[in-house]
Amino acid sequence: MDLNKIVHELAEKGVNVRFVKEDMKFDGSNEGNSLQTLLFNILGSFAQFERDLIVEAKGA
Repeated sequence: MDLNKIVHELAEKGVNVRFVKEDMKFDGSNEGNSLQTLLFNILGSFAQFERDLIVEAKGA
């Protein structure tokens, strides 16, 4: 949810977010493109999962 908010706020300022390795670009106006919205949310979910694993490993 935070990731979507950040990208939307950046898009309002004319900034695009691009994942170079995956060759994907998000400009906050992808609401009409269901596949791009899905992929963006999946990437965000994996990033959150990876972060949680790192925090968990540091606490152990």
